[in-house]
Amino acid sequence: MNTDMPLISVIIPLYNAECYLRTCIDSLLRQSYVHIEILLIDDGSTDGSGSICDSYAIEDSRVKAFHIENGGAAHARNYGIKRASGEYLVFVDSDDFVEAQYVEQLYTAISEKNVDLAVCDYNEIVDDDKYPQQIERSIVEKLNGKIADDYAIMDFRFLVSWGGIYRLKVLLDNDVVFPEDMVTAEDQIFNDTYFNHIDRYAYVDECLYNYRIGNDESLSSKINLQTVHCEKRKLKHKREFFDHYGVKDKERILLSYLYYYVFKYNDIDNECIEYTIYPEYDGYTFNEKMKILILKMKFLLPFIFMHRFRTAWKRLCK
Repeated sequence: MNTDMPLISVIIPLYNAECYLRTCIDSLLRQSYVHIEILLIDDGSTDGSGSICDSYAIEDSRVKAFHIENGGAAHARNYGIKRASGEYLVFVDSDDFVEAQYVEQLYTAISEKNVDLAVCDYNEIVDDDKYPQQIERSIVEKLNGKIADDYAIMDFRFLVSWGGIYRLKVLLDNDVVFPEDMVTAEDQIFNDTYFNHIDRYAYVDECLYNYRIGNDESLSSKINLQTVHCEKRKLKHKREFFDHYGVKDKERILLSYLYYYVFKYNDIDNECIEYTIYPEYDGYTFNEKMKILILKMKFLLPFIFMHRFRTAWKRLCK
């Protein structure tokens, strides 16, 4: 790869990640796009992660190790953004790893389409087995490259900071940062804030990122009062962003977020309903209207039972 190509900064926030950290860093050092800098942000680890970071920084000049007091993933990512030197920015979680063409294909997409964001498909990693998460070809043909129109289809790809490439200038010029008072869903608020300053994106329909599922040490696996509060705050943010940005099918997207919240936390209140349901919207199906009625009554047991029974039945019928 010609080093006349722009520098791309890769930010890896980490905390007690020694089990997977070497795999993550090695996958980046094997990138076909070599003009990168890798910023390892050790967020106060108490295991051997800090020593691993230092050893890689000694071995390869592209790797930079930073050690900071524990402040959470959002704080670590913001710390990395302030120290990034690249024209573009990529985030990778420390327990994940990427394919060799990851950076190159994302850069090619964002530069050729002349946009400020590119995202790719990904694999879910469960017990070292790969499960590709790709959009069906018939649905891909419906994409038009506008974030507001494609938000529902892109789904998870627009909800996380990994699996994409950002233009650093857009972040700095508009003070786009991760909210440091959020312990979950901070990626979503970061992305939506970034989207407010752009309107188009590029899509790479290849699974280039490997997302590890079932890591009990990850922040996303922890459930407590603080995560519940953050999820409610996310619902409010999503309603405001969707209304302002004009996201297509926002009513159904928000309803799906409410389902997720109820299933995960077995909880609902009037604020959640207010944030996610549009009383004036006539497009809800009969089934959706029945579910909304049950949710409004806050009688969750039959609602959750219906969902779990339907999920189990689908599995049996496969």
